[in-house]
Amino acid sequence: MRNKEFSVFIKLFILGLMLFFVYMIIPYLDVFAYAIAFSYMALPIYKFLRKFFSSSVSSFLAIALFIVPLILIFIYSISVLIKLILSLDINYYINLLLKYNINLEYLSKLLPEYFKYINTYLSSLISSIPEKILYLSDLALKLIMVVFCTYYFLKDGEKIKDVILKITPTEYEYKVEILLKYLHEIYKSLFISCLFLSVIIGFLAFIIYYLFSIPYPELLAVLTAIFAFLPIIGAWIIYLPASLYIALANPIKGLFFLILCIVFLNIIPDYILRPHIVSTDIHPILVVIAFLIAPLTLGLAGFAIGPLIVGFLNAFYLAKYRDKKI
Repeated sequence: MRNKEFSVFIKLFILGLMLFFVYMIIPYLDVFAYAIAFSYMALPIYKFLRKFFSSSVSSFLAIALFIVPLILIFIYSISVLIKLILSLDINYYINLLLKYNINLEYLSKLLPEYFKYINTYLSSLISSIPEKILYLSDLALKLIMVVFCTYYFLKDGEKIKDVILKITPTEYEYKVEILLKYLHEIYKSLFISCLFLSVIIGFLAFIIYYLFSIPYPELLAVLTAIFAFLPIIGAWIIYLPASLYIALANPIKGLFFLILCIVFLNIIPDYILRPHIVSTDIHPILVVIAFLIAPLTLGLAGFAIGPLIVGFLNAFYLAKYRDKKI
């Protein structure tokens, strides 16, 4: 009886530890989700480097080659924003107000109210500084954890798979291995293929923007690639305002620019490249749920958590009901 009681006690103790472990990591689910997403995005680079270096060095270099461009893009975007602010011609806007007979005397009466609002806003901003510092420190810690976890997901990805199979009961081992295989292919399609397609769209966008002398073609091309990654929103959210900008000076040129963008940034990527790059096992509605509805529901974390959940459910459906392999 004692042995049985002791066995029950050990099982309950382990179960309690596991529940406490889950409780600890729940606030950081977005960290692990982003780490998995980034590890898949960096996987092609890692596999190429693995031919020449060890797994540790390859993981480090893959992360560096993936993160450094993002940092440079961020710095460049900030510099462009500062440059735009400094280049604003105040006299031009005053003359514009005068041109359209805006009542400057009426506007001057509104200034005290405006400054009162600014004062209230600055006061609330200053009072919330400690809270914002805590938020930024937590965000910085999460970013470090994402990089750390991404490194080990790349380095020990195969080992993680082996551990899962070892703790799986023998009678379910084959089914779990099949499910993991489907899951791997779905995640590759969601993260690698869609990212690769967005990079192609960004490259084509840069060529078009540069040929039409659009201001800051590099920055707009990067934004086009980012929005092209998101379903429904798409690249048009960038090139449509750009076409209107050109049409104000030359309507024919603006129309030609719009047609080129529709053909090379929508039709060719969606109807010619996408079927060959992105797996047809993923229904477009699932992509919308993963990359649009999930972020709207879960916030920024949804960009990573959404694809992971949708990908798992889709992989389970394919393996269990469509192909009947598990």
